Amino acid sequence: MIAKKHLFGIPELNNKALGQLGSDAMKVYAEITKKENDSVYFLHEGKLTTSSDTINPDYYIRIRKAKFVPKKKVIAGFSNLYIADVPTPIALPFAYFPLTVGRSAGVMMPTFGNDPDRGYFLQNGGYYVPLSDYADITLTGDFYTNGSYGFRTQSVYTKRYRYRGNVNFRYENLVTSQKGFDDYSNSKVWNIQVSHSHGY
Repeated sequence: MIAKKHLFGIPELNNKALGQLGSDAMKVYAEITKKENDSVYFLHEGKLTTSSDTINPDYYIRIRKAKFVPKKKVIAGFSNLYIADVPTPIALPFAYFPLTVGRSAGVMMPTFGNDPDRGYFLQNGGYYVPLSDYADITLTGDFYTNGSYGFRTQSVYTKRYRYRGNVNFRYENLVTSQKGFDDYSNSKVWNIQVSHSHGY
């Protein structure tokens, strides 16, 4: 079966529940779908997004060809991030998007905006990895059009009623204004935070 313009993950449209990626419901839209069986679809010219506007999302990952297993995963070839239908240089030759409910490794979609001092930005994009039932790690980053950027790593470990702690690392290269202007500045900030507690 081949269908055109299929939207997965919107129950009121077609009763295909997709699952979760992190805390936001991931929606999958495809120009052409081919159903192999009840649990596997092949997609052509698709979009993955967590945007509330699924028909015309503000941001999405464009996938040319993909294999889609509802509530489990999307395996795609060349994929890249689009913001307001404009392609960004953030791309992958191969991508795996887990769609399971609960704690699972996956991509964290960045937020897009504009800062008067640093220009347009992508903030808090990254990757989440649960290391075990008791620990996880989150890697995130920010990028600005004026050359500013930052990276953060946060690892949390906890065992109920016994101990809890975290280790955080942050590095930022902050550029204000532009070279040649009186208010231009470039500063680098980094810090490490470690905390641990017993019996809470």
